[in-house]
Amino acid sequence: MMKKLLLTSIAALFLATGTAHADATLSPTHPLIGNWCETEGSTLLKRGPECDTAITKNGYGGVDSDCTFLEIKPIRNGIEASSRCSMDTTDRALYYEHVRVQIVGKRLKFETLTDYTFKATQIETGDTHRSMCVAVQPTPDGYLNVRQGPGMNFKPIAKLVPGQRISVDVQTDEWTHLTRICDEKEDLDGWVYNKYVKDIDGSDIKRKSGE
Repeated sequence: MMKKLLLTSIAALFLATGTAHADATLSPTHPLIGNWCETEGSTLLKRGPECDTAITKNGYGGVDSDCTFLEIKPIRNGIEASSRCSMDTTDRALYYEHVRVQIVGKRLKFETLTDYTFKATQIETGDTHRSMCVAVQPTPDGYLNVRQGPGMNFKPIAKLVPGQRISVDVQTDEWTHLTRICDEKEDLDGWVYNKYVKDIDGSDIKRKSGE
């Protein structure tokens, strides 16, 4: 009886926290997938062969932007999703947004609930690879959180141990983007707080001038 109650409690916790839907991809047959076109006089989109908005199992995109799902929460007739996006502009602007996408009748309702845009500066690497390995510094907790985006409001996706070396490429005023763990050759796409990453010799990371 106790075991049954425990399993029931765990299942309820999964449903309440969304852990049961941790995979940030849509099923290959999801009804949202496809091309969607704007319609004159309406905020709803309709299906079409050549449209400005396309939804795939991994994300969505438009004429000059491309977004990748980070988290997906199923809702009635659609999803709410957190996404990382890039704009096809001269400075390759990055931004994060939370959207609600639902099918209403046979049309698509696409709402941006929140968005966060930032300016990142390329790190000076001294070579053409435009990335470098840096060392994780000691932290009060004994580990360093890697977050989905450049801010405390973004969810932690991994923990690093002081002394680990990570490959980084761009920085904001407070956050550094990493692409992998150097020693393990393991891909890891996320953000860490600038204060706790230093160049291998212990100096602050230099940003590329003029950017």
